[in-house]
Amino acid sequence: MNPTQKLYELAHGLLYPDCTQECFLEDFRAQHAEVLRLADALYPERGATPDEEGARCLALVMGYAATIYDNGDKARRRAAVLDRIREILPALEPSLLKCRLLVYAYGELFDERLAAEALSILRSWEASPTPLSSEQREMRDALDNLMIR
Repeated sequence: MNPTQKLYELAHGLLYPDCTQECFLEDFRAQHAEVLRLADALYPERGATPDEEGARCLALVMGYAATIYDNGDKARRRAAVLDRIREILPALEPSLLKCRLLVYAYGELFDERLAAEALSILRSWEASPTPLSSEQREMRDALDNLMIR
């Protein structure tokens, strides 16, 4: 598994914990420390394509949001990752990746334009005869939880 995918999966596990599994304090600490370590290691790297950069930025913004630890510059790095997301969004086609980036960036910035674009993608999925995937439902629910309606 590549480092970006590993960070995404670990951060996702912290943001959306499986409440049916026991978590011991040492495991909890180790998971948070590993997420920060991976995020800090991936932070200076850029993706070779818009999709790779988008996936890296998604893993980073989730990682920095998920971990309880901070080496003193987490806020600055989060802000820089959000800038990278804003740069890459126009180059991405409407997709699950773009919707995830929009939702997580909206959760940090509360810029209504980000929410509107995410809603547009979500509505296109809902208009399709295909049922929403679990990942699409997760983004719909995350955006619903962030938005005040």
